[in-house]
Amino acid sequence: MSFYRTGKTFTFTNAKRQKLIVSKKSATGSDELPGAKLVVYSVGSDGTQSEIDSWKTESTPHEMQLSPGNYLLRETYAPAGYARSEERRVGKEC
Repeated sequence: MSFYRTGKTFTFTNAKRQKLIVSKKSATGSDELPGAKLVVYSVGSDGTQSEIDSWKTESTPHEMQLSPGNYLLRETYAPAGYARSEERRVGKEC
């Protein structure tokens, strides 16, 4: 989409957002594992990380919409009796 204003052209590009569904389960189970704290970070081209979403897991998966880019999913707290999961990178360059 483009429009003109006082002799200048402005162009806007709409990037399609993608749905990301995050599910936390035990290694031996099929049900959601409540009580974990998860954080999603946007990762810049220079490696900087900016938190964009965080939540505590419940009985249903967590859904979010992401613009094209690179992201990092980190578990910052594991439920009692469980170890934290490894970080996962998500995106076009991962």
